[in-house]
Amino acid sequence: MPLYKVDIQKSHGAEFFTNVYYIEVATLTAGENVARAIADAEKLAHVADVQFLSARVSDLGSGESFIVVAIGGTGSVFPSTWLPLWNVLRVDLYPATGRPSRKYYRLPINEADSINGTFELTFFNGPVTSLVSGLANIPELRDVDGQPFVRMQAFRPIAMRQLRRGSRRRTQPIIPLA
Repeated sequence: MPLYKVDIQKSHGAEFFTNVYYIEVATLTAGENVARAIADAEKLAHVADVQFLSARVSDLGSGESFIVVAIGGTGSVFPSTWLPLWNVLRVDLYPATGRPSRKYYRLPINEADSINGTFELTFFNGPVTSLVSGLANIPELRDVDGQPFVRMQAFRPIAMRQLRRGSRRRTQPIIPLA
């Protein structure tokens, strides 16, 4: 079966950001349900202020064949105050051989869910574990080489990741909304 690329687009305030996944499905349109399942897993750890906008499922070749899927909804965690968006949750997805795929999630992180640069244990064992379990239950997920993942691991230390390369702030959607 062919590999397809899935971009899940989210926004928080005026910022737009995505996470990229690779899936193995029979057809481009079969990727729509998988994209929704990935977004549902991500919603478990993101705050309610994060809007899930859309997903793009595209071929790995030219990228000219794609579909845009309206996702909708928000995250399910209710924060009081959050850290800046460059503070992220790091999750590694390990294939049987080779390097892990590394995902960075801009939840944003609630200040109450962090202690001295690490995730507070209740939050880590709750929403973070739910996110990892949700992704692990999607059998179509693959690494860029088409290998299935044998395990996934979230890290308690808060990671830092720049919002985007370059100097321009992204105030427009990355994936055009239909």
